[in-house]
Amino acid sequence: MESAIQIRVAHVVQNLPIGGMERIVVSLVQNIDHRRFRPSVYCLEDGGALVPEIRSMGFEVTTMNKTPGLSYSLPFRLAGLFRQDRVDLVHCHNFGSLVYGAIGGRLAGVGGVLYTAHGPEMPYGSRKAVFQRLPLVDRIITVSDYVRDSAINKAGLSPSRVTTIHNGVDVGRYSRIASTREQVRTQLGLTSDEPLLGVVARLTPEKDHDTLLQSLVLVRNDFDNVKLAIAGEGELMDALKKKVEHLGLSRSVWFLGNRGDVPELLQAMDLFVLSSRQEGLGITLLEAMAVGLPVVATNTGGIPEIVISGETGLLVPPEDASRFAEAVKWMLSHRDDGKEMGLRGQKRALQQFGVERMVEQYEAVYDEVLAAKKH
Repeated sequence: MESAIQIRVAHVVQNLPIGGMERIVVSLVQNIDHRRFRPSVYCLEDGGALVPEIRSMGFEVTTMNKTPGLSYSLPFRLAGLFRQDRVDLVHCHNFGSLVYGAIGGRLAGVGGVLYTAHGPEMPYGSRKAVFQRLPLVDRIITVSDYVRDSAINKAGLSPSRVTTIHNGVDVGRYSRIASTREQVRTQLGLTSDEPLLGVVARLTPEKDHDTLLQSLVLVRNDFDNVKLAIAGEGELMDALKKKVEHLGLSRSVWFLGNRGDVPELLQAMDLFVLSSRQEGLGITLLEAMAVGLPVVATNTGGIPEIVISGETGLLVPPEDASRFAEAVKWMLSHRDDGKEMGLRGQKRALQQFGVERMVEQYEAVYDEVLAAKKH
């Protein structure tokens, strides 16, 4: 792995629980050209579920054990580590990491600082917008054109500093295997004729599981044997479980928690559903498309950049349970059309949203930033 021309890239994150942003960090660490780049990860807090995975690949993860609240010493601690580890480039993921990572990188005199905004909106409150406009960051990456527009029009960032790089997934990892599908469905207690809807997403307000559950009540009027699997954890877990009981859906909805077998779980599904109010891009949609699943999702954020309504899935307005239910019922009534949509989505994921393409684009930005610093 060592090379005389290796560029040392430090990824700065808040923590590494299991989520879309964190999976992108793992993909960058794992798939970047290791002949040219040596990645490492710095977690501002105490780590997270994905730390062992990165370490098992042979890469360094440093945990800073930051306590809640503002830490004035953390940038200096990071700067010391960056100098000690001879870091060339600091790559910050989301705003919390940007504050400490960018200042630490500049104190250490690194060759460049990048910042990827993974969220559905660019942070644009007055202080955050001002900080992002400071010359601490050489290049800002957004995960969709929607977020890039937010960066320019709401946060006031210069268009020349902002680049869109769509998230990518390892499409081959999600290939559908019939035997795996049946095995997982059996484990879930599904019969062959029970349609399974599924969502993989954090249980947070912006994902709007409420609308999804309300739509399920309407779907069950026509498909009383339909089931919904919800994978993910978050602050709304207890509230959503109470909602399920209140709506009389206890026998139709399963809360699966965080799953380390998402590719296998997706294969057991018949339809992927995502009812977000806001979405930067929706990496779980890409994973579902890679499996070949048709999609019903909300027409918000960066979702229309990956899901073509009527071709690879159906898009409906956010916070509209009735329209969402109608789209789901159409899919369940037109299985052959849905399978065709899924195949077209799989082809689109392979051609436009593969992890190799994403990594190559990041490598190009790394090279551009470092080359500019030399002139």
